[in-house]
Amino acid sequence: MGTHNILHKFRIVTMIKISCTILFCFCFFCFGFKNEESNNTSNIEEFKIPFKLIDNRIAITVKLNNQVSTTLFVDNGCTELMLTEKFIRQYTDILHLKKYPQITSTNHFLTIPAQKAYIAQGEIYYHIEEHVFTNTNLSGYTINNEKIKDFIEVFDNAYFNELQIDGIIPLRCLAKNGIIKINNNEHYIEFPAQIDPLAIEYNYQLKNKLQIIQFPITFIDTQGQAHFHRLATLLDLGFNSSNLLFKNSRTKVIENYADKNIRSLEKHLFFQKVKMGSENTLMHGCTMHKGQEYHIFDLLIGMEILSNYDLYFDYMTNKIYVRPLSKELFYLNDSTSIIAGICLASDFFVANKITSIIKTDIRLGDIVLKIDSTYVRNISRDSLLKIRKIPNDNILQQSIVVKRGKDTLLLQRVRK
Repeated sequence: MGTHNILHKFRIVTMIKISCTILFCFCFFCFGFKNEESNNTSNIEEFKIPFKLIDNRIAITVKLNNQVSTTLFVDNGCTELMLTEKFIRQYTDILHLKKYPQITSTNHFLTIPAQKAYIAQGEIYYHIEEHVFTNTNLSGYTINNEKIKDFIEVFDNAYFNELQIDGIIPLRCLAKNGIIKINNNEHYIEFPAQIDPLAIEYNYQLKNKLQIIQFPITFIDTQGQAHFHRLATLLDLGFNSSNLLFKNSRTKVIENYADKNIRSLEKHLFFQKVKMGSENTLMHGCTMHKGQEYHIFDLLIGMEILSNYDLYFDYMTNKIYVRPLSKELFYLNDSTSIIAGICLASDFFVANKITSIIKTDIRLGDIVLKIDSTYVRNISRDSLLKIRKIPNDNILQQSIVVKRGKDTLLLQRVRK
């Protein structure tokens, strides 16, 4: 009987130990997993992806599938990973991709002509330092009755090849914790847990897979009267110019506010003053390009304007936040230039002239053809910035050749 009690007690103690062990393991797994998840979240909040501007577009370096290092443009107006055909030809085997050249895919660019493209199938991950980001697609293809989960749009473009850019990564692929910040002041992509309270909130709706907000813009006409509008607007990181105002019934009235004395091209509207977004963001001498007829949204705003903001894209709540970096907006984010302007279709339009240091007869709407001995047409933005600077103390006078209407004029710019 005593032996039986001892065995019984031993079994009870053993069962208790086993139960405690199981409970300990369970708690360790749960809390350990949470801590690991918390650490990952903490890591991603502290993590920053440096970017550089190449032809006024955000470019980052990633490692595809931890195999191939590549430089890609980041674009919130792009919904699928796009890679150049040159890149695909070189790395198809290494990345284990399967090409479907018979499956036609048409790009979604609004600012360049549509080009023929095809798709490739393959599992894609983006490795940046110790972080791994998953590829996401908003649409899909079905081949042989099987839906492709992960695919790439393959395109051929001399512009990308010349810049040594291998494609475009959708911004939403980086949305690991929902919020992505474009820090245009320090040139980082960041992953904050909270939005800057000074940033202004805009809800967006997906139209044709694009993030469309109702953006407030106030146009000041030549009599000084203010006209307030909310335009269906795409803040497009992939558009390296300033803006594109589409023609539709909602935007037709805006033409009435433009300066009728400036008639360099019918496709452009020139305003002496435009308030964009909040009241403290002011752009003088706004040049707006009238695009083709388009009814899904009214206005496309590109990097020449967006570089003046810190931007937050919240993919969890479908919101975009903007915080101005300065009271006034500058084309190309460069306030030390003799003239501020906008590049459209290879032409450089004068949008504002800085008169505190330089005396010049240049006018709003002039098309700059030549600065000193350098021809400006088709010039890269980097080169343009270098020659637009205010002359140093040793140079008292420089020349500009402009096209004004039908006339070609030689103007002098003199340091005051």
